[in-house]
This record gives sequence, structure tokens and C-alpha cells, in this order.
Amino acid sequence: MSIENERLRMKKSLICSLILISYMNADTDKKLFIDKYMKQDKTEQYKKDAESFRKNLSTDVDIKKMSGKDLDTKLDTTIKKNPNVKDATKIAEEINGLIKSSEYKKKVSDYKDYILKDKELNFKEKMGNYSKEIKKSPKKAYKNKFLASDERVIVAISESIPNEVIENYFKSLGENYDDVLFVLNGFIGNNPKKIMPTLKYVNDLLSKDKKDVKDKFLFRVDVNPKIFSKYKLIEVPAIIFIKNYNPYMEIQGNGNDDKSNEKVYVSYGDSNIKYVLEKINKDAKSNGLTKLIKNIQKGFFND
Repeated sequence: MSIENERLRMKKSLICSLILISYMNADTDKKLFIDKYMKQDKTEQYKKDAESFRKNLSTDVDIKKMSGKDLDTKLDTTIKKNPNVKDATKIAEEINGLIKSSEYKKKVSDYKDYILKDKELNFKEKMGNYSKEIKKSPKKAYKNKFLASDERVIVAISESIPNEVIENYFKSLGENYDDVLFVLNGFIGNNPKKIMPTLKYVNDLLSKDKKDVKDKFLFRVDVNPKIFSKYKLIEVPAIIFIKNYNPYMEIQGNGNDDKSNEKVYVSYGDSNIKYVLEKINKDAKSNGLTKLIKNIQKGFFND
């Protein structure tokens, strides 16, 4: 493909994106978007800033200074004919035909539902050829300390579990931060618009010493309901070990048709994590998990 053809293709993609955004200009869509993704006070400030800019635009621009000439001096205002008119007209006609098609209108509706209402998209279909590129290197996404790059330990938790139980997991695992992911099924209070209660909960959970805010456990704690859905977790705490793990699914979830041949081992209850992983490894027979187990420190439940 020539450079010129590639430029035309990029122009069409950009214009299509702008048209797609314009479909969200309905008042109801704006309100949904603002309520979900933006703070109301910030939104009002943006409006005020834009209005102030418009009012001051004419007074802020000094044409005399910009031109370096008196205003009554004759200036050359000749506008040269655009040499790309023919190409631009052709692109406009193609885009006009595209946005009127039923296929494009359905895509707009699907993406609006996903962005505004959290309705799932068929990511395999939407990703197209890019999905092949992603599947080439899922094993390189994590640099575990003991586990193989295609293995993962996930601990599913919730606010209902006593903090002491979760803190004991942290203490037992010691400094093995890279091998274990902790996940919550949702935001505290089930309100994604208010994340501060969740941030405070996680911050308190990771604090080793309540008097020293800098002394923290370094484990990663995510809010990821898609993991709960993908692995059909029915209660917490749950300790999951996965072989042939596809980290892309950690982001997208919805992995019922995943072809990565994952092998999943799940244990429920607040038994000590070393005991649980030892039990799982009798079936999993993972060298990486064996190394991790050997490096798990003694904690409250391990005594």
C-alpha cells in the first residue's frame, strides 16, 4: 500500500470516528456519559472555561501584532485552490454511504450500549485480526517470581471477609507479590460512581501498620467482576490456580470460548493458603507452584 493510500485510509478512519462520537450528542446520552465517567462539578467547570474562552477570544487576539502591519494596509487574501478536492469529495461520498448503512448504525448502537450501559460486546469479532496478534504473546504478559509465565494464582475476596483473614494471606505470601492477584467482585456499596469507599477499603487492607501509612503490603488488589464470571466463583474467599493462563482474559473476561486450554483449580474457604496450594498442586503438578509454596512464610493460619 502506498503512503498516499495509507494517508487516505487514516483520514477516513478519523472522520468515521468523529461521526461515531457525534451520535452520542443526544441529551440523554450526554447525561449517561457524564454521570458514569465524569464528576458533575468538573463538567460545569469545563462549560464555564469554554464559555470564558469564547468571550475573550476576540479581545485576546491582536491582529495588528500578528500581521506586523497597519490594518488599512492591503493584504494578499488570495486562497489557493485545494489540490485535494477530488480525493476529499470521493472520501466524503464513501463515508456518507457508510454511515447510512444498517451495519454501521448497528455498530454505533452496540458501542453506545457498551460505553453507556455496560452491555457486553463480542470482542472476538470486534478485534478481528488484532486478536491473532494478542494470542501470540499472552505468556509474556507477566514476569512471575516463581510461577511460569502462563500460570496465575488469584485470590477472590470481598468486604464481608474479616480483614485479619486477608491480611494473613498477605503475611503468609511474604514478598511474593508478582505471583498472586487479589480481586474484588465489585465496588464497595455496589456503586461504581463512588470509588472512594473502595479505595479506602483497599488502602486500609494493604496497610501493615495503621500508624505508618507508608508501610504497605505490595499486593495488587483489583475490582474485576469478569474474573468471577469467567471462573464461575460462587463464594469468597476463593483461591484459584490456573495453568495455560491467558492474561488477556483478565482484562476482557467473557472467556467461555477461549481456546487457550486453561486448567483451573478452585478451593473455597479461609483455610491457610499454603495448605490450599499444596492440595491443589497434588493434581496440578506445577514446578512453579512448588517453588512458591516453599517460599510461603508461616502466618496465623499456618501455625
